[in-house]
Amino acid sequence: MVLSTRIPATLLRATQATKAIKKAANARKGPVQDASNPRYELMKQILFYQQPRELPDVSEEDIERHMTILRAEKIFKMTASSKRRADRAR
Repeated sequence: MVLSTRIPATLLRATQATKAIKKAANARKGPVQDASNPRYELMKQILFYQQPRELPDVSEEDIERHMTILRAEKIFKMTASSKRRADRAR
Protein backbone atom coordinates (compact mmCIF):
# COMPACT_ATOMS: atom_id res chain seq x y z
CA MET A 1 0.00 0.00 0.00
CA VAL A 2 1.37 3.42 -1.02
CA LEU A 3 0.71 6.38 1.20
CA SER A 4 0.25 9.62 -0.66
CA THR A 5 1.68 12.71 0.92
CA ARG A 6 2.49 16.18 -0.31
CA ILE A 7 6.22 15.95 0.37
CA PRO A 8 7.13 13.52 -2.45
CA ALA A 9 5.00 15.48 -4.93
CA THR A 10 6.76 18.69 -3.94
CA LEU A 11 10.16 17.08 -4.28
CA LEU A 12 9.17 15.64 -7.63
CA ARG A 13 8.07 19.06 -8.90
CA ALA A 14 11.29 20.64 -7.65
CA THR A 15 13.37 17.95 -9.36
CA GLN A 16 11.47 18.40 -12.62
CA ALA A 17 11.86 22.18 -12.43
CA THR A 18 15.60 21.85 -11.80
CA LYS A 19 15.99 19.51 -14.77
CA ALA A 20 14.00 21.86 -17.00
CA ILE A 21 16.12 24.84 -15.97
CA LYS A 22 19.35 22.97 -16.65
CA LYS A 23 18.05 21.76 -20.01
CA ALA A 24 17.07 25.30 -21.02
CA ALA A 25 20.46 26.65 -19.93
CA ASN A 26 22.25 24.04 -22.02
CA ALA A 27 20.03 24.82 -25.03
CA ARG A 28 21.01 28.52 -24.84
CA LYS A 29 24.69 27.71 -25.07
CA GLY A 30 24.17 26.59 -28.64
CA PRO A 31 25.81 23.77 -30.51
CA VAL A 32 29.13 22.44 -29.36
CA GLN A 33 31.88 23.67 -31.61
CA ASP A 34 33.29 20.70 -33.41
CA ALA A 35 36.66 21.33 -34.98
CA SER A 36 35.94 18.78 -37.70
CA ASN A 37 32.95 20.78 -38.94
CA PRO A 38 33.85 22.20 -42.38
CA ARG A 39 32.05 25.49 -41.62
CA TYR A 40 34.55 26.26 -38.87
CA GLU A 41 37.43 25.55 -41.22
CA LEU A 42 35.92 27.92 -43.80
CA MET A 43 35.43 30.66 -41.19
CA LYS A 44 39.03 30.30 -39.99
CA GLN A 45 40.26 30.41 -43.57
CA ILE A 46 38.35 33.60 -44.33
CA LEU A 47 39.08 35.37 -41.03
CA PHE A 48 42.71 34.51 -40.46
CA TYR A 49 44.42 33.26 -43.58
CA GLN A 50 43.08 35.24 -46.53
CA GLN A 51 44.42 38.65 -47.39
CA PRO A 52 41.84 41.39 -46.80
CA ARG A 53 40.24 42.84 -49.90
CA GLU A 54 41.37 46.23 -51.06
CA LEU A 55 38.79 48.96 -50.96
CA PRO A 56 37.98 50.57 -54.28
CA ASP A 57 39.22 54.07 -54.93
CA VAL A 58 36.43 56.50 -54.19
CA SER A 59 36.30 60.02 -55.54
CA GLU A 60 35.32 63.07 -53.53
CA GLU A 61 32.03 63.22 -55.44
CA ASP A 62 31.24 59.62 -54.51
CA ILE A 63 31.97 60.32 -50.85
CA GLU A 64 29.77 63.41 -50.90
CA ARG A 65 26.97 61.47 -52.61
CA HIS A 66 27.26 58.70 -50.03
CA MET A 67 27.17 61.14 -47.11
CA THR A 68 24.12 62.89 -48.61
CA ILE A 69 22.29 59.58 -48.83
CA LEU A 70 23.19 58.75 -45.22
CA ARG A 71 21.96 62.17 -44.02
CA ALA A 72 18.70 61.77 -45.97
CA GLU A 73 18.16 58.34 -44.44
CA LYS A 74 18.79 59.71 -40.95
CA ILE A 75 16.32 62.56 -41.50
CA PHE A 76 13.72 60.11 -42.82
CA LYS A 77 14.11 57.82 -39.80
CA MET A 78 13.91 60.74 -37.37
CA THR A 79 10.74 62.04 -39.05
CA ALA A 80 9.10 58.61 -39.06
CA SER A 81 10.04 58.11 -35.43
CA SER A 82 8.59 61.45 -34.35
CA LYS A 83 5.37 60.68 -36.25
CA ARG A 84 5.07 57.32 -34.49
CA ARG A 85 5.70 58.97 -31.14
CA ALA A 86 3.03 61.59 -31.84
CA ASP A 87 0.54 58.88 -32.85
CA ARG A 88 1.23 56.97 -29.65
CA ALA A 89 0.81 60.11 -27.55
CA ARG A 90 -2.73 60.67 -28.80
